[in-house]
Amino acid sequence: MDKIIEILKQDTNLYTFVQMLKLTGVFEELSGKGPITIFVPNNDAFGKIPSEKLTEIMGDTKFMRDVIHYHIVPGEHDSKILSLEKNLTTLLGPDLEIKSDEDLIINKAKVIIADIFTSNGIIHIIDRVIKPPEILAAT
Repeated sequence: MDKIIEILKQDTNLYTFVQMLKLTGVFEELSGKGPITIFVPNNDAFGKIPSEKLTEIMGDTKFMRDVIHYHIVPGEHDSKILSLEKNLTTLLGPDLEIKSDEDLIINKAKVIIADIFTSNGIIHIIDRVIKPPEILAAT
């Protein structure tokens, strides 16, 4: 079974997120032992960000690393487990809020593909980039 990073690199619809991983050095973190759960915005999610803002974000390594770490939680959390959770603490520190009705919602991002199992964790594809609370306050 492949590791998280190997799965992400194979999907061209995750290109922007993979580029952020490479630019920040988080790429190597996702090759580690794990287990982790990662919520990965697809390219369409990044398309919702104005292009000049995205360019600004891509030029700020620390900002990108914080955003990425807000998309990662320790441990393996499949959709069944997530549907029972209310909050998960991210690698950045602040919690993600989880809602489960018809859809699984992480903060305001909808999980559009769930439960991609890898040798070092689980990937969930989401429809928007989720911003940490301190970044939301600044934007």
